[in-house]
Amino acid sequence: MTGFLSFKGIVKKFGSAVVLNVEQLEFERATYNVILGPSGAGKTTLLRVTAGLEKVDAGKIVLDGEDITNDPPWKRNVGLVFQNYALYPHLNVFDNIAVPLTVKGLKKEEVEKRVKEVAQILGIGELLFKHPRQLSGGQQQRVALARAIVKEPKLLLLDEPLSNLDAKLRIELRSYLKSLQRKLGITVLHVTHDQSEAMALADEMVVMNGGLVEQKGTPHEIYRRPRTLFVAGFVGTINLVPSSVFGGNSDEWVAFRPEDAELVSECVGCVKGTISSLEYQGSSTIVHVRSGELSVKVVASPELELMEGQEVKVRPRRFLRYSPSGKLLE
Repeated sequence: MTGFLSFKGIVKKFGSAVVLNVEQLEFERATYNVILGPSGAGKTTLLRVTAGLEKVDAGKIVLDGEDITNDPPWKRNVGLVFQNYALYPHLNVFDNIAVPLTVKGLKKEEVEKRVKEVAQILGIGELLFKHPRQLSGGQQQRVALARAIVKEPKLLLLDEPLSNLDAKLRIELRSYLKSLQRKLGITVLHVTHDQSEAMALADEMVVMNGGLVEQKGTPHEIYRRPRTLFVAGFVGTINLVPSSVFGGNSDEWVAFRPEDAELVSECVGCVKGTISSLEYQGSSTIVHVRSGELSVKVVASPELELMEGQEVKVRPRRFLRYSPSGKLLE
């Protein structure tokens, strides 16, 4: 295992149920990595075994060349930000941030210096003597981040850190998280179920399902060449059409993104159907086409004169082929 953070043969069970089964997974130093998947995918469990909050039943976890598999949480030198931030309501911001340093027994002068430094980096210096109840959601998140990074961890773990914020603030803070990671040069493992959040933040993404790693790669690789139909359907929107519609093997599938298709007047081996609905998006129109039991979407120019009930033909400009079991065919 050569990555900065490596997992090998990881198995985690709750009772008889296997909730995590990771054969091999590695992350490089100073990268922003996002674990994406639906509820029950095992993504938060992966974060918890990394932090030492759960013990693995088998396998090895290596951080910066050290086997941390059986280390207690306090020995692992990782920072963790929970979904609900878990700030102490009776402590002011300064004391909340200082908790990891006082636990380590640092001198008062060193604690004050490091708390003020990290507060300056996160832009919360003026909040140090306020209490959590006096802060907005975005400010509470920054305090939780400050507490996680003040001890200068090797690894920062973020468990759905933006899920409690409104949509506008989520977009603002995901940009902030990425710039903070770049500024600090820290390695981040960020868990989310939000695909747009994952695509915007990640240097590399891991898509999980049922405790297994479905695919690891850059956002572009995951979006443009999903290795399984699960990944294709979970990340972005995909049209799935039996290959036989295009004259291919009846057991295989053809998959294409709505933006990779076009409406044409004539073609051989097209999806022929009727417009069932139109979604005007400003810069584009999403056209829903129904062909028997089949439904596909096409991103079209808003300048096209289209109407519900109109007969159209859909031709994919770019497509991928999948086996009956849902694996990408090269």
